[in-house]
Amino acid sequence: FIGSEGTLGVVTEVTLRLLPAPAPQHTVAAFFTDVDDAAAAAADIAHRLLPSDLAILDRTALEVAEQAVPMGLEESTQAVLYAASEESGAALMARICGDHGAADVFTTDDARQAEAVSRPRSAMYEALEGRYAMIVEDVVVPLPAVGAYLGTVRRVAADAGQQVLTYAYAAEGVVHPVIPFDPTDGASAGRAAGVAARSCLLYTSDAA
Repeated sequence: FIGSEGTLGVVTEVTLRLLPAPAPQHTVAAFFTDVDDAAAAAADIAHRLLPSDLAILDRTALEVAEQAVPMGLEESTQAVLYAASEESGAALMARICGDHGAADVFTTDDARQAEAVSRPRSAMYEALEGRYAMIVEDVVVPLPAVGAYLGTVRRVAADAGQQVLTYAYAAEGVVHPVIPFDPTDGASAGRAAGVAARSCLLYTSDAA
């Protein structure tokens, strides 16, 4: 090898440490009739575990995803919580979701099934790309406040008559409001920008 000063060296000894293979991942998809219940379940999970994945899609995001990949979205479903962990962690997450009112909880260790049930996460963007411009906000809130912020976004969107999709990485308290608009329409673009700004301002004011 070549050292930092350009000198040549020869490796004569290498020390290796064997690590156990990672445990197989189990995917959980929990279907909620209330997005606040999904947010509360996510907060509970993040408080008790360190899942490798923990995300929430709201009803609007799921409806848009359904346009790209029809999956038979139930009318009562208002949010889906997606999570992944090893077997015992997944079992606990499924139980927590049930305790928080999940209407249905699906768990699998099959990679193909996991990919199929998680498909709306990418399909949401696929349905929008090429059809709309998007404002994608990146908002970090305290973990217990994810539900409150999602509620603020829904309220502002309803007041403005603006479609807003929310995708939350609940373990980190990161929420991505996705606001599609027509870039050729100044009113549409202005409304989208206004909703983005007002959501943050209202949440900050409510939390103060």
